Amino acid sequence: MRPTLILSILLLSPTPASAQTLLRWKFTEGQTLKQSMETKTTTTATLGGQALKTMQTMVVDSLRTTKKVLPSGNAQIQQKSERVHARLDGPGGQVLEFDSREKKDLEGPFGEILNPVLGALAQAEVPLELTPQGKREKFELPRGLLDALKSAPGDSRMSSFFSEESVRQMLDALPSFPDGPLALGTTWTEHVKLPMPFGTLHIDQTYRYEGKETKDGRELHKIGLKSGISFQKKEGAPFEMKVKPNEATGVLYFDSEAGRFTSMSQTQNVTMEISAPGAPTVESHVETVITYRLEEAKSEETKK
Repeated sequence: MRPTLILSILLLSPTPASAQTLLRWKFTEGQTLKQSMETKTTTTATLGGQALKTMQTMVVDSLRTTKKVLPSGNAQIQQKSERVHARLDGPGGQVLEFDSREKKDLEGPFGEILNPVLGALAQAEVPLELTPQGKREKFELPRGLLDALKSAPGDSRMSSFFSEESVRQMLDALPSFPDGPLALGTTWTEHVKLPMPFGTLHIDQTYRYEGKETKDGRELHKIGLKSGISFQKKEGAPFEMKVKPNEATGVLYFDSEAGRFTSMSQTQNVTMEISAPGAPTVESHVETVITYRLEEAKSEETKK
């Protein structure tokens, strides 16, 4: 065989890099999955040369039961909160803690503000409809939780956890997939808006398909994550906030055989400058670490 013919065959032959993969959720009626999401936020604020550090931890455990698979392939899912655990470690050793499993409420003024929201979140049962692509056709927060969110003051130190959109993110933070199959290096972006008392955080999350990887003895699909944050000031806000250029990184794993995500981890570092007329500028550095797991629920957990 002539060298030119061999070269032509090689050039026309498909390579591993050109392979494409269609990732889709698989649903089974009656199946219950356990979802656990932990968010740890460490904030260091510098004012007048003095650093003040606070740490917030929020854990939400839920059970997701597929009630019905529709002819369209969509699944009607009931998501029921199993446990909510929140902890705030403030300057000077101050510790506040809520744990629905241990029936432990926050004490003092913060408890008066946040216990109704945390209690409603711990009892939440959320109906959602999910497509095989992972798109939410329906995602309704219960009335009791919505009422508690609306009545919570917007100036508490943990208020950023408790906008309606931030609670939706806590309950279901997974991305959807593009319409077609994914080639190695394929990217897609989703936009998230988080309302805050003094403006809106805009988060652009870009996902990148990075191929297969063996993890915990299973062949999984790895998806990289990078995101950037910008801030839009609310008209009439009494101060200015500048978000310095930043980027978050993370990784997700999808099990195509089981038809679901298995885990996600993400780290976000943000530096902000907050200033108001006649007041010193406060520089605040915020590190947020998110970990997520989705696995088959144990039989004793489904009977609760």
